[in-house]
Amino acid sequence: MFYKGYPGHVENRAGGDTDPFFCHFLPLSLTLFIANVTLSEDLKVENLKTCKVIFPTNHFTGKQGLSYQVGISSETVGSTHLHMQLATIPAKSQAKAHKHEHHETSVYALSGSTWVRFGEKLENELEVPEGSFLYIPEGVPHLPFNKSEHTAVVVIARTDPNEQESVIMLPALDYDLISETK
Repeated sequence: MFYKGYPGHVENRAGGDTDPFFCHFLPLSLTLFIANVTLSEDLKVENLKTCKVIFPTNHFTGKQGLSYQVGISSETVGSTHLHMQLATIPAKSQAKAHKHEHHETSVYALSGSTWVRFGEKLENELEVPEGSFLYIPEGVPHLPFNKSEHTAVVVIARTDPNEQESVIMLPALDYDLISETK
C-alpha cells in the first residue's frame, strides 16, 4: 500500500489508488493515461525533470578554434548548471588562448594526448595523456594544443550550461606553440 503524499503513491481520478507497477515500468505518459490521472500545470509531462540520452551529431567550430560536438547543454536537455561536449584536436594544431569566467572546466582525454598552457601569461604547461583528467579552475587563462602526430579527442565538462557564453578570448596571449615545439 502506498500512502497519499509518499513516493510511489498515485491516485486516479476516481479517488482510488493506482498500482505502482505503472509508475515503475511504463513510460510516464502511458502510466498517466492508464491511471487516468489529471496533472496540474507544474506536473505536465513536458515540464517534468527526466533523464535524457543525447548523441552528439553536429560539429561546430567554437571561438577557441576547435571542433566541438555538444552533448549536454541548456539547448539540448535544458541543463541549468552543466555543459558536456566532445572536442577534436587535430595533430599539430592548437586552440586560441581563452578563459571561462566564473566556470570550472574538467577534461577527460578519450584518445590521444594533448597539452595545455595555462596561467596569467601561459607560463605553465601540462601534458594531458590519454585516459587522464585535467581540471581548470574558473577564470584561468589556458591554451590547449596537440603537438603529437595523432588526432586527439577529449570530453569537456563545464559548470556553464551554455557552450560559448562564458568564453573570453585572450588574443594578447595567442602565439604559435606548434612551431615552437618542433
